[in-house]
This record gives sequence, C-alpha cells and structure tokens, in this order.
Amino acid sequence: LTSSWWADTEDQNDVFGAGFQQSFGTMRFGVDYTYSYSTTDVKYKYGSTALSNVAGTQAAMALATGSALPSMTTTQHILNFNLIIPIDKKMAVRLFDRYEKGQIKDWHYDGVITGAVSNADSGTLLLDAGPQNYHSNIVGVLLQLKL
Repeated sequence: LTSSWWADTEDQNDVFGAGFQQSFGTMRFGVDYTYSYSTTDVKYKYGSTALSNVAGTQAAMALATGSALPSMTTTQHILNFNLIIPIDKKMAVRLFDRYEKGQIKDWHYDGVITGAVSNADSGTLLLDAGPQNYHSNIVGVLLQLKL
C-alpha cells in the first residue's frame, strides 16, 4: 500500500431563486431569476513510495505535488419571462423568453501547454476547446391545450 493513491471529492451547490407573477385581466405574466454557484474540490493523498521509492525524491515530489487540486467552479444566472394569453377555456398561448449566462473554471485546462508537440497537433494537446463561458437566449411560442 505504500504506492497507493486515494482521492476524495466534495461538491457544494448554492442556489437562490425568486419569482413574480401578475395577472392582467385574463392574461398572466411571470418573471423569475435563478442564481447557482457550484464548487468541486478534489483532495488526494498517497503512500510513502507512490511518487518515488527514493526517500529524498519522494519528499521533494510530495512538496511539489501537494494534497489538493484547485477548485472547479460553475456560476449560472438564469432569467425567465412568461406571458400566458387564454384563447378560450381549453386553449391558451404561452410566450416565453429564457436568458442564461454561465461561467466555468476548470483546473483541467488551466496552464495547459499549447504547441508542446509538433505542428501536427495544431499547436495544442487538447482534444477539445475546454469549458467555455457562455450565454444563450431562447424565445418561444407554445400552444397549450387542456383536455
């Protein structure tokens, strides 16, 4: 077991949301907002010869290796708008708009050396572009039918 590795993962998610609805005659308008912040921490430990079977090298590598990776974090902001317009007792039209903005920080991609191999790898060792901050918006119209 002196060459063994152990890893512990801890996730924490914090979410806050608020909403508002108002009726205007037979129409109903709603807006809601959600904020989400998530962290993932990876801590590890290893046996006395896991990094090297030479004591001095093991001590030096253990100092450089440490016992944890940087936190991975995700932040999201989501804003929704809804307007429901009744047509009759069994049918309504729903108009909606959803805007989402996200930010991702992942240690897998921090400080990755690009161009470490030849030009054959297009200047990178990555198979993808990595996590990207993003924003998206979707607008829609739905027909609601009640049975």
